[in-house]
Parts: sequence; structure tokens; C-alpha cells
Amino acid sequence: MDFCTGDWDKEGDEMVDLLKRMFCFFGITVKNGLKKIGLTEEQLDDTNTYPNLRKLTLNLKKGDRSRAKYRKWIDEHGMVYSELDSFTPTQLRNLVRENVLKFVNVKSANSESELEKSEKELAYKYLQCEVNKFSL
Repeated sequence: MDFCTGDWDKEGDEMVDLLKRMFCFFGITVKNGLKKIGLTEEQLDDTNTYPNLRKLTLNLKKGDRSRAKYRKWIDEHGMVYSELDSFTPTQLRNLVRENVLKFVNVKSANSESELEKSEKELAYKYLQCEVNKFSL
């Protein structure tokens, strides 16, 4: 699963489809799909996890209101939008970590890390032995 983040606005709403089309155009395969993990309306409404997000919503500028391309957004969400910057760095980091960990076998990753460590130690010992042969 690949993830993306974006603003909670018209363009952010369309980003997943746009990225899929761009990946296809450039021959990039997204095996398990692409999911927008933030910023979503659900996150704006989750005042327990993200107490300040809804307070940071902005109003569309007067000129944007009349644009036909914003009509669907305005009909569904009103005159508000929010920037991805509304997340604190810690909130964004936790959001990414939480979503990545859903797809990573941490136990397996730790085992691989231990295996890599022991392989490096073995390789280092071997190289030390080879260097010592030439030192004699």
C-alpha cells in the first residue's frame, strides 16, 4: 500500500486519482493501491486525536466561490477547507507511523535486523582475519 497526504480541499480530494493517472503515464506500478491518509474530514471531526484541526479550517476566497470547478466541493463541504500544515509535526509523524505499521511485520523486521547485524559481524571478523594474514 502506498500512501499520500494532501490538503482537505478540492485539489486534495482529487489527488489520489491524479497520482494514479500520473503513475500509469510514467509506467510506475502501485501494487496494493494508493490511499490518502491525511488530511481527511474524519480527522477534522476527530477532536480527541486532533483537537485543533477543525479550528484551523479556512474560508474560500470570494473569487473561488464562483468558480464552477469548486461547485461540487462547496455543495458537499461548504465554504471551508484546511491545509495539511494544520497537523503538528508530531501528529503527522504519528499518522504516517500508524499507517505504515499496519502493513509491516515488526517482529519479522526486527529479526531481519538482527540477522543483518550478525552477518555484518561475521563479515568484519573475516576481513580482520584476512588483514592479519598480510600483517604477518
